[in-house]
Amino acid sequence: MLASGSEDATIRLWNLQQYQCVHTLTGHTNRIRTMTFSPDGQWLVSGGEDAVVRLWDTQRIECVDTFVGHSNWIWSTDFSPNSQYIVSSSGDETIRLWDIQQRKCIHAFTEPNNLITSLSFSPNGQWIATGDRRSTLKLWDIQQRKHIYTFAGHKDWIKFVAFSPDGQWIATGSKDETVKLWDIKKQICLYTFTGHSGSISSITFSSDSRLLASSSLDTSIRLWDIQRKTCVHTFNHSAPVWLVNFRPDGRQLVSKGGDTIKLWDIQKQACINEFSTFGDWIRSATFSPDGLVLATGSNDGTIRLWDIETGRCKSLLRAPRPYEGTNITGAKGLNDAQRASLIALGAIDSPSETLPEI
Repeated sequence: MLASGSEDATIRLWNLQQYQCVHTLTGHTNRIRTMTFSPDGQWLVSGGEDAVVRLWDTQRIECVDTFVGHSNWIWSTDFSPNSQYIVSSSGDETIRLWDIQQRKCIHAFTEPNNLITSLSFSPNGQWIATGDRRSTLKLWDIQQRKHIYTFAGHKDWIKFVAFSPDGQWIATGSKDETVKLWDIKKQICLYTFTGHSGSISSITFSSDSRLLASSSLDTSIRLWDIQRKTCVHTFNHSAPVWLVNFRPDGRQLVSKGGDTIKLWDIQKQACINEFSTFGDWIRSATFSPDGLVLATGSNDGTIRLWDIETGRCKSLLRAPRPYEGTNITGAKGLNDAQRASLIALGAIDSPSETLPEI
């Protein structure tokens, strides 16, 4: 199953075998900014500009609880590895820890005059790592319910944090154009990876924790060897790169820049496939667990499923829009902006026909 969140405040669940939207989840009253599936697949958590965290049951297909407590946008959410807790960060300067079984906030970490822009649970579920606009990385202990360490070193706000799968490292990507690797046990910055000339737009570890990939608005993706502490290759787009992900087998990377997705072979150090949505701005890209299908989400409200081997779009997923199929051809009384809005909502406008005035 694939989940997508939209500016229209809805969540859509897609069946990847039938290639269709099977459920539209409503409840949020403003844009959705973050969604995360629980590791066991039972839950989906969402947060947005309505300052509400919603918990959805993926089997019953319904919202089972609404967590209220934040007073500003929800910026980031994550599940604990055992799927028992949710953590959320907000523009209200708090990080909240929610107990799924008790259905309540069990602790609120406060960050006065600060904004937590990214967060992540550690693989062992013991800590939460957060990055903020003060340019610091912080570790929070779940059991002790307190902040235990601050890592300083970036010169601008941290946009992304990621634990290595083996739990040894934390990587941070910053607006200062650097990626830092932190040793959790020694509580030091192990290395600063430099070379990008634009803000870091995403970071990701390979499944074996040996490689780290970063993308940047400088149009490049850099692949870093953790042990050698060096950039082993640079891949380039012709536009700012907004996302990079490893394929589950770790042998390939996918990146998106503008309306183009590129698939890179790490060993060959070359682009082996390219997917274009022909002008529609791609917002996100993620692999299926088996690595055979790539899903991309675009500004046009569609999700495309790509066959990695052939490079072809297997299916175009679009939920029915409010005016889907409504023919407004020749309709009078509509200005250009109204007509464009109706078309964006699914209406058809064909100049070869004439309809009565509305």
